[in-house]
Amino acid sequence: MTRLFPRLADQEQPWPEAPHVFIAGCGTGRHAIDTAQRFTDAAVLALDLSRPSLGYGARKAPELGVDNLQFIQGDLLALDGESAAYDIIESAGVLHHLDDTLSGWRILTNLLADGSLMKIGLYSEAARRHIVAAGGYAPTPDGIRRCRQDILALPANDIVRKIVASPDFYNLSSFRDLIFHVYEHHFTLPALATMLDELGLEFLGFELTDPAVLAKYRSEFPDDPAALDLSNWARFEACIPDAFAAIYQFWLRKPAGSAGRPVLPSDAFRWADEVSDDEFYREARLVTHIDDGAIAAVTELYRERLPKGGAILDLMSSWVSHLPDDVRFDRVVGLGMNNEELAATPVSTPRYARISIPTRPCLLPMVSSTPSRSASRPSI
Repeated sequence: MTRLFPRLADQEQPWPEAPHVFIAGCGTGRHAIDTAQRFTDAAVLALDLSRPSLGYGARKAPELGVDNLQFIQGDLLALDGESAAYDIIESAGVLHHLDDTLSGWRILTNLLADGSLMKIGLYSEAARRHIVAAGGYAPTPDGIRRCRQDILALPANDIVRKIVASPDFYNLSSFRDLIFHVYEHHFTLPALATMLDELGLEFLGFELTDPAVLAKYRSEFPDDPAALDLSNWARFEACIPDAFAAIYQFWLRKPAGSAGRPVLPSDAFRWADEVSDDEFYREARLVTHIDDGAIAAVTELYRERLPKGGAILDLMSSWVSHLPDDVRFDRVVGLGMNNEELAATPVSTPRYARISIPTRPCLLPMVSSTPSRSASRPSI
């Protein structure tokens, strides 16, 4: 790993003498065999759904002198709830073919030991644009052959004709794997950053096939020599769509001490009622969201922290402001979603302004003053 990411040399944790490696979606075993040869002291377990593919890999491994690799047939999603603590997990070609990529990735994260490493491969939306454009054919041998014939007949400058440069184009089964999967998701780097945040994984960097790509990135973004800023990489890929050769391959680390950390489901923050805010807040709801004791505690906190005579921006305001009545502020601007609720706010400050928030951006009427403090309550 320090050859890939030299900055980790000073951060290296003690490595097990015989690390346990798990490969999810090993196919015919080429990647699993490469990994077993790469980590000769490791015990490598490779999983795949396809028995014929596993059979081929199991036959080739001993032919190549690999004796630290075990193949097993199974479904990644069936491992949900299993207890394990692998030192390395690799999955370079399966997550983007799952109906729910994040759920599968979460299962792998739960199988990874704290402080340990994970290598993931996900299709790039930008780099796979020509593959996507080649769809629309039946996934049968005749349909695949017709697809290849049509691609060969395209003008040389057609984006879809780029597929011809792939070795997979000339083999029926490889070409099927290339563009005829039932499920195939493509990702952007902002989406990748969001998923890493949800999973609580540390991004260590891309494993790039062309060193010139990294050199070009560093010349464009000299303030990020470690090449870890995914927003920079997104801008880079927008200018060079083929930078990742169709797939993002990157290494991650599960932070130490994350055992027992709750992992939220992918829909944890999905609204129960997905109607627009304007419609939802059209009817006033003169209710409180916290009990009397909590309201008193919030009011006391405001009394201690908000400056007397200050300008206050009261966010998510409603008919109960929680601001203390015995403290005079120079100006209070309350923002809420319903005019009737805002009009019922019992605030003694004479310069209280109430604004109903539209679903589009708006300017706050603080005049020339900047608020001394902003306050928000449980509405967030």
